Amino acid sequence: MSLSEHDRLIQISTQIEQIGAQRLEALAHLAQLRQVSLLELMESIGILPVSYV
Repeated sequence: MSLSEHDRLIQISTQIEQIGAQRLEALAHLAQLRQVSLLELMESIGILPVSYV
């Protein structure tokens, strides 16, 4: 892997982390608006919790 490929991989990984954080923040806000727990909201709209093995 060249340095530019490595830099690009880091950039993409950072973007994925940022998008994931924004998604979680939006879900938490929606759960608050609906007055349910985050887990209840996720289950009700068919989103499974992410688990990294």
